[in-house]
Amino acid sequence: MSNNDIKNKIFGWIVLLLLILFLLLLNYVKFFYHFDNPYINEVSIEKSSSVAIDKVLGEIVDNLKKANVDGVNIDIERMYLTDKDNYSRFIIELVPRLHKENLKLSVLVTSPDGSETWSLCYDRNKIGKTTDYLVYLTYDEQGVTNSRSICSYALIENNIAKFIGQEGVSSDKIVLALPFYTRLWRESGTVSSTVVNMVDTKIPSGVKSTWDEATKQHYIEWKNGGITYKEWIEDKDSISAKLDLVKKYNL
Repeated sequence: MSNNDIKNKIFGWIVLLLLILFLLLLNYVKFFYHFDNPYINEVSIEKSSSVAIDKVLGEIVDNLKKANVDGVNIDIERMYLTDKDNYSRFIIELVPRLHKENLKLSVLVTSPDGSETWSLCYDRNKIGKTTDYLVYLTYDEQGVTNSRSICSYALIENNIAKFIGQEGVSSDKIVLALPFYTRLWRESGTVSSTVVNMVDTKIPSGVKSTWDEATKQHYIEWKNGGITYKEWIEDKDSISAKLDLVKKYNL
């Protein structure tokens, strides 16, 4: 496949995903904003008429075929717990339409045992039995209000075990979505952070990194002007360690 073909594929996926999101917003999904929590825009998936649902599902499949792609990844986050079954039903009804056209489906979910709108709103067992792949969002799953690794090896391994044991998801369907970024934390009475891409990571002069065995990341910490800076670095070593989990659990 040439570079132009790859670029066209990527562009097709981007356009398609934007179109699907637009269709969902028009026909299936309604957004509600909770102004008392600036971090959450929760989604309610309301069970529409069978005609409306058929229209949305048909348009998704038709546009996938027009884009000449192999499948689609669905990523809907921050749902109400009360819409858990509606979302599962949406996936269950979409899959046979996709498979009829030899198209694949992956569905992004968060780790088990979190909050209602972040974690408990997904029925991983039902979705996992239906979809081709279940994409586990491994990063920022503990929030961004406390200094910590955003993608800890120990936490990921613990959650993989929950997916397979507690949730009953077949290991060969689980896909790890790993971050190519980290956060630089600043502590000065309050905690804040800045996203740092892997390629932009720099260790300040005079600062030494140590290996954190629990997170399997290089860790750095220093002080400047009354502010404590902390960073768990994502690099080839941390990514390689997490990829070992793919082999260990036959993902």
